[in-house]
Amino acid sequence: MEFAEIKEIMQLFAKSKIQYLHIEREGFCFKMKQDMAGSVAPIAQQIESMAQPSVGSIPVTLPAEPAEDNLLYVTSPIVGTFYAAPNPQSEPFVKVGQHVSPGQTLCIIEAMKLMNEIQSEYSGEIVKILVENAQPVEFGQKIFAIKSV
Repeated sequence: MEFAEIKEIMQLFAKSKIQYLHIEREGFCFKMKQDMAGSVAPIAQQIESMAQPSVGSIPVTLPAEPAEDNLLYVTSPIVGTFYAAPNPQSEPFVKVGQHVSPGQTLCIIEAMKLMNEIQSEYSGEIVKILVENAQPVEFGQKIFAIKSV
């Protein structure tokens, strides 16, 4: 991979809403991660800086995101396309108001022609499906709201 290609990829990545990029080509591995502010830094740099805590630092616990009536959220573990059903002719895996259990398939996210079944980590009732069928999803994007029962 040439320097010009890497530079172009970094510029495109910085302008995109993609949070994580991993490229492996011809024995070359390139990883980038972008925070919500849009700055780009190689992952190795971030890990290195996290591994060296400053002397005398005090651990800080950030407050959790406020919950809406104790809702639990299922988030996308990958960037891809959200599908509510196994195929266009089938019923959706789940509907609003349906009770789900841990391990139950909620949807499929297609990434690079691979179909990834997303399973519930929670037991509860589907309150809201936050993504439309066949829409792109980002890593960490909320896709289901579940009310714990």
